[in-house]
Amino acid sequence: MSKEKTATGVYQLNNGNWAYRFVLTKDGKRKEHKRVKDEKGNPFTTEKQAARARELAIRAALLSQVKPPEPKKIEKRKVQEVFEEYCEVGRKEKAYTTKRKQDSLWRNYILDRFGDRYVDEITVAEVNDYLEELYFVTGYSYKYVEGFLKQFYLEELNVHTPLNIQSEVHHDI
Repeated sequence: MSKEKTATGVYQLNNGNWAYRFVLTKDGKRKEHKRVKDEKGNPFTTEKQAARARELAIRAALLSQVKPPEPKKIEKRKVQEVFEEYCEVGRKEKAYTTKRKQDSLWRNYILDRFGDRYVDEITVAEVNDYLEELYFVTGYSYKYVEGFLKQFYLEELNVHTPLNIQSEVHHDI
């Protein structure tokens, strides 16, 4: 009787069932893993079952060894700081008239309302309320108010900040 080649780390038990084993090293220490039953407590009745279970167990063990990345520290910044950074690095390619309009909107409307506030403390609802106030109460045209909305599109600002209002701002004003 010739011995058939079995999958690496998989072997047959005396009772006819199958098992698997593997060794992983973590921090210089070897740890041996052996299993004769699946996660439900059933024995592996085929070599294929044991080989699949071994592969999954190795993946799970390797994933558990991976350290999650350190969370990025987000610097707490005021809206004015973000706008100033945008003016320095984010709008170099903008037309002169665009820069002038942005500066005007900033000075005349946004600076007083949001300039000294921290970006992460401003809610989407506040921005929506402000835009609605400009449209309904102050009576500015939709196109003009849309210009204000663009000021809050921080993706357009090319500045790294935790606020991304754009995705939640309602365009029903």
